[in-house]
Amino acid sequence: MFRAVSRFATRPVGLVFPLQQLQQSQQQPLASLTARWSSTRTSNNKTNNDDKVFHRTSFVHPLSQVVLEYLQSRKSGWLLQQGLDHSLTINPDGSFQLKYPTLDPNINQARIFTQYDRIEAKHYLVVKKGYLNERYMLQDNKASPWHANKKSVYDRIHVSVDEMIHAVERLDGLERERMMQRGRKQ
Repeated sequence: MFRAVSRFATRPVGLVFPLQQLQQSQQQPLASLTARWSSTRTSNNKTNNDDKVFHRTSFVHPLSQVVLEYLQSRKSGWLLQQGLDHSLTINPDGSFQLKYPTLDPNINQARIFTQYDRIEAKHYLVVKKGYLNERYMLQDNKASPWHANKKSVYDRIHVSVDEMIHAVERLDGLERERMMQRGRKQ
């Protein structure tokens, strides 16, 4: 489970992964991620073979952290339904990516990720799936915090995540309708 001590951490968050999984891939199952405060890096713990754990310090951007916590705590059923529960990747810049499962690795894989646009100075939640290619603003770094929306950062992020989920569900509904219409024509 993805947990963190503080939502807006000023220090890096250490993610604890099973050693064997870390050697195979940087992608980690969302349900098995745990986060703890750590400012040190260790290559691996020398313990018995049953209990090998690799400690690695990774920075998770606070906005990405809020999105992940909300998905985990309030939208975990949706994550499971979409097949996103085993595809979390934490990037070096603190952003994350969730990839949809696919049978063909050569096709452009659908994904949900966070992104910072340096030109606009805005943080986004992005979804790319089929014809859906949308960005949902998480934070505008140019906006004055005193004149901005009165909602809390958490509420605004939760609304953005809900809007993204609604768009994906609309797309899924349209795809189901197309499949049913094709079935009727045949």
